[in-house]
Amino acid sequence: MKIDYTKYTVSELLDVQDNIDKLAHPERYQLLCEEINFRKSNGEYHTYLKSFTTDESEDDDELIIEFSKGHKSWSRRAFIVFFALIHLIVIALVIPKYFAPSLSDMTEYKTDIADAQCNVEEYEDSETDKIYHYYDLNFDVFSAVNIGQTICQRLAKELPTYSQVSIWQSEGYVYQLEVDSKIVLPYKKMNKSMVELQTDGVEMYLFLLIGLWFIGFKSLANAIKPGSFTKD
Repeated sequence: MKIDYTKYTVSELLDVQDNIDKLAHPERYQLLCEEINFRKSNGEYHTYLKSFTTDESEDDDELIIEFSKGHKSWSRRAFIVFFALIHLIVIALVIPKYFAPSLSDMTEYKTDIADAQCNVEEYEDSETDKIYHYYDLNFDVFSAVNIGQTICQRLAKELPTYSQVSIWQSEGYVYQLEVDSKIVLPYKKMNKSMVELQTDGVEMYLFLLIGLWFIGFKSLANAIKPGSFTKD
């Protein structure tokens, strides 16, 4: 009976090639080789090899840490602690950014201002192509960030004319500004501006945790329950 190798897949052809008895079935072997050569000429053979290699390399690149039960259980606990520690560190870095020091914890600082400048910073949103402007008031070693164009330019002109200015600040950032017993930059407004400044780019930490889970989820599952995932 003549075998129709044209109906075989490349995988099936290669399997037959590995197992066929060339001496017992020389004609079949000849037909098999002709069909494989034909698959090579039309690109089907190379497409099969490429897809097989890609799938194999993707599996090899996947990071899976396998743990065993028993005397090496300490390594499982260490990995779980390490995984949790990363989360705690990220949380410890992110949460304080959403809070600013209270006004009661700051000391009122009185001085006269010799010179003040209103500086503008341009920012372009890459997603919307919109351009935003941020106006910061700088004087001496202090900065009042993102206070708006009008008030920034006005205070830059008027501050040097006052004999005394009261400042509530932390690490050089102004949280409240008072001139002639009048609050011109209230704590509520400046606190909001500072939180916005501190939380700018906080999404990076979220992406870090997502990446950690993407890479380490299977290893974490193995640490909790050995054998959940394998490299095979």
